[in-house]
Amino acid sequence: MKVVEIPVDKLKSALSCVSWCVKLYDDGRYWTTDYAGLLEILSEWLGSKRTYVADRFDCDDFSRLFKCFCIERYGINAVGLVRDYLMRHAYILFVTDELNVFVVEPQSGAIWTFDERPRGNYLCKFALITF
Repeated sequence: MKVVEIPVDKLKSALSCVSWCVKLYDDGRYWTTDYAGLLEILSEWLGSKRTYVADRFDCDDFSRLFKCFCIERYGINAVGLVRDYLMRHAYILFVTDELNVFVVEPQSGAIWTFDERPRGNYLCKFALITF
């Protein structure tokens, strides 16, 4: 899998489409992959079964674990954990090497471009996003 470095300023620029959110950047450099690499990550992620348990292992836990999985397994940290307070839901923003932003639902493996995401569960307004 191809892994490339992107500086934080390019990551911030890619995320300019995400407004009305607080974005926290913990690093000065980030690593990511292309869309095919993201699909490979999701395939492996879904291959290791995880079970939803209300209030014990739910959306925020799936999202935290997916973020850590990307870092530990692939060295990819251009993965943002979204805490969407209006929707009362947590999910992932994944920035690829071409600086495209994807919404990832770690519970199901569903993926959308940021602009095509279903706003019903993935509003991404008044959210805290940590990279």
